[in-house]
Amino acid sequence: MKVQKILALLLRYDRWLLWVGIPLLSLVMHYSAWNLSLTGPHVWRQSQTQQTIDSFVEEDFCILNPRQLARGAGDGIARLEFPLYQWLIAALGKLVGNTVLLSRIFTFLLSCVAIWGMHALLLAWLHNRLTALLAAYLMAFAPAFFYYAVTPLPDMLAFTSALWSLAVLLRNIDRFSFKMWSLGMALAAMATLLKLPYAMFLVGPLVAAAIAFRSKRIGIAGLAKAGLIAAMAMLPATAWYLWVMPTWGASGAVGGLFTSDWEWPALWAIIRYHMTEMYPRTLMSIVAVPLLIWGYYQLWVQRNALRAGGKHLVAGSVMLAIMAFSLHEIMIIGTIHDYYLLPIVPFLVLGIALGASHLLEQKHAVSIGITVLLLALIPYMTHRRIQPRWRPENAEFNRDLLLYQTALRQAVPDDALVVAGPDVSHNIFPYYIHKKGWVWDENQDFGALQLQAWRDLGAQYLYCDDRTYDSRPELQAMLSAEIGRFGSIRVYRLR
Repeated sequence: MKVQKILALLLRYDRWLLWVGIPLLSLVMHYSAWNLSLTGPHVWRQSQTQQTIDSFVEEDFCILNPRQLARGAGDGIARLEFPLYQWLIAALGKLVGNTVLLSRIFTFLLSCVAIWGMHALLLAWLHNRLTALLAAYLMAFAPAFFYYAVTPLPDMLAFTSALWSLAVLLRNIDRFSFKMWSLGMALAAMATLLKLPYAMFLVGPLVAAAIAFRSKRIGIAGLAKAGLIAAMAMLPATAWYLWVMPTWGASGAVGGLFTSDWEWPALWAIIRYHMTEMYPRTLMSIVAVPLLIWGYYQLWVQRNALRAGGKHLVAGSVMLAIMAFSLHEIMIIGTIHDYYLLPIVPFLVLGIALGASHLLEQKHAVSIGITVLLLALIPYMTHRRIQPRWRPENAEFNRDLLLYQTALRQAVPDDALVVAGPDVSHNIFPYYIHKKGWVWDENQDFGALQLQAWRDLGAQYLYCDDRTYDSRPELQAMLSAEIGRFGSIRVYRLR
């Protein structure tokens, strides 16, 4: 009886918990990340993203001209996915000041919108307020989502747009309207524009339109209208990628499993890692595995009821598209690129929330107690797994760039062209020193001839953190003076 009263109390204040309680708890649990510079996994992509934001603030605010610092003496324009995320943060940065903290706050607010989208999705599909509330809670504290909730990457905006697309479409199934369907289509198209892999969410509106046609809610004319709306919604993404993709060159991410070099032992090692680490420990909390299993069992038991209206076809088709994509990209995802799998998180959350709500609604004290304990442990387990990512000593690059960031930026004039390296990312080093110019890595034949060529193009300074390079006599002959030492990083003026 006490449990039922507690559940009734939760549902009585579910809006407060959804709009205030869950975001506030997440806000507090991110305490150690707010004042950090860029660090943690995928700082390569973080620095690439933040450079683009900086370029919009400091150079050219035109959204069509995102720029990078590793540009030589050129303009640095590097068009990848459409930079709306970076441009919006830059617009705010022009008003309140451009900082990494602003990027983190903006991304966190997007994550809150995604959490509310997860709630809307489950409510539209299952019509169960407890399951929807639990889904919002579980989404907020899924480890991968928790990390990317404050990480400056455009993926969160694409993910949020895609998730709301699915929520709108499921809500529109019962009473089909072109207005709502068009909104769902537009959100899926925007997600695709922002991140090309999110094209898999376009399956949702197409299946929804097919269901409406099959159920005779729209006719041939309505189907043609839906096709026209879809074509118009996809026009920006289509135009953008036709324009920029030829500049990308060969990309394993585009070709996936069919073009990547791979062998069965390596593929099996990745699959094993995904099954033992990626899915149970990164995309979700390990303590939620029993609830996930029970939830998917309940999904099977209730399959006939869940088929009503065809909502399962819309959600299921998107899930199949995501699984197909994850298999196609498995060699690129490997053991590192967990953000590729962010779209799978809502479907894991669905199973966990369904399992937890079913157990909580029973009258068995033991099962209720275990469920409450597991749910309570999830934020703790997530924090325990993600917190080490933000520790400076765990930085996946030369820590001196982080420790001496301000001094490195002040060592030479901002408008000076520099040579920096070695840096395989071609993004991390130039971001931390905040200088334009050239970057080399260990895979390049960098020597006196290359340095001289860059000097002739305008390079004035050298930043180097590897003595095997700057200790060479032929390179030292080109160095005029040592400007400073910052840990392992030395800065030289070129002759």
